[in-house]
Amino acid sequence: MGGFEQTIRWGGYRPMVFMPHGLALARLLMTTTLALFVLTKIRREILGLPIRPLAWIHAVILVLCRSTGAIGLCLIGIVSILYLKPKRQLLLSTILAVGTAAYPILRAADLFPVTSLLDAAGSIQEDRRGSLGFRFANEDQLLARARERIIFGWGTYGRNRVFDEAGRDVCVTDGYWILTLGIAGIVGFVVAFGLLLWPVVLAKIRLRRRGDRTDQILLAGLASIVVLAAIDYIPNGLWCVHPYLFAGVLTRRLRELKSDSPSAPGQQL
Repeated sequence: MGGFEQTIRWGGYRPMVFMPHGLALARLLMTTTLALFVLTKIRREILGLPIRPLAWIHAVILVLCRSTGAIGLCLIGIVSILYLKPKRQLLLSTILAVGTAAYPILRAADLFPVTSLLDAAGSIQEDRRGSLGFRFANEDQLLARARERIIFGWGTYGRNRVFDEAGRDVCVTDGYWILTLGIAGIVGFVVAFGLLLWPVVLAKIRLRRRGDRTDQILLAGLASIVVLAAIDYIPNGLWCVHPYLFAGVLTRRLRELKSDSPSAPGQQL
C-alpha cells in the first residue's frame, strides 16, 4: 500500500476516499472522465442536461487527485476521443496495446528509454524523477529474479521477491506487470494483459468504414479507456479490476455486432 508519505504531492495531499491508494482513485476517475467525454461526443444527456460540463468537472477533480500519470493518460484519451475519428482512434489504441504488451521484452533487453523518461519526469518535477527512478530500480531487481523462472514464475508466498543475506525484503513491488511476471511468469503476464489488450486489437480488426457511427464512437472510446488503464498497470498496482469489466463489455459488444452483421449490413464491424 505504501506509507502515508505517498499521499503528499504537489504541496498538498491527494485523496484516497474508500480506495486502497490515491493512485487507485485517480485511475477510477480517469476512466469515468473518459467515459463522460465519449458520451459527450455522441451528444447524450443526463436528465435532460448536457454531459460536457460534467465531463470537465470530472477532469478538474482528477487534477485534484495529484496523480501525474493518470492526468497525462487522461489528457491523451481526451484528445483522442474528441479530435480523432474512430478508425484513427482505434489505430492509436492498437499501437499503445502492442507497446504495453511488449514492455517486459523491452525492459528485459534494456531497449526501453529509461533515461529519457527520467529526464522528462525531472523536467516536470524533481520528485517525479525520484519516484520514477525508484520504480525502475526496483523493477530491475525483480526482473532479474523473474528471469530465473520466466515461463511459469515463482508462485506466491513471496518467492518472487528479493531478499538480502539477513532475510530482509529489499525491493518494493509497484507495477502490476512485474508482480504478475514474477509470480506467474510469461504465461501469467500474457493471460492477465491479454484479457485487456486483445479486445482492443480485435476492435481494430473488425471496425470498417461503413457502420453505425454511434457504435463506432462507443467502441473506439471504450478501447481507449481499456488500453490507457492497461498502461497504468505498468507503473502501478492492480487495486481494482474495473478495466477488466470494460474489456468484457467491449468483447461482448463486438460479438453482438458480428452476429448481427448478416442481417444488418449497416452494422458491420
